Amino acid sequence: MNSIVSFPNRIPTTEFEERRFKVYTDKQLDKIDIIQDTLPEATLFEMKVVASVLPFRVNEYVINELINWDKVPNDPIYQLVFPQKAMLKDEHYERMAQLHRDGADKKEIQAVAKEIRDDLNPHPAGRWK
Repeated sequence: MNSIVSFPNRIPTTEFEERRFKVYTDKQLDKIDIIQDTLPEATLFEMKVVASVLPFRVNEYVINELINWDKVPNDPIYQLVFPQKAMLKDEHYERMAQLHRDGADKKEIQAVAKEIRDDLNPHPAGRWK
């Protein structure tokens, strides 16, 4: 039996359908339809800025099954998984946000991200490689 199961605010899936494990990182934030369709532009920009500094990775199961999109931004799984402006100090956020507004190149963004990460954790023991 191949019936479609529908959940509010979730991508419909076919019961028992084999699907590839799909992961999204900071480079694919714009490919996550649910956030593109439900979150304001300002929030999407904040995510992009924070994800430039801190690691971001989420899979479809978390997006489709664990987050209650009717409760975003207050859903606890959403808050744990998706980049939030408050994850950075104001001065760090503003510095990185200005680079994005100015259209800085990838190399410059990565250099500033490293400086910010070093300031957040001056002894990372190789974790930011």
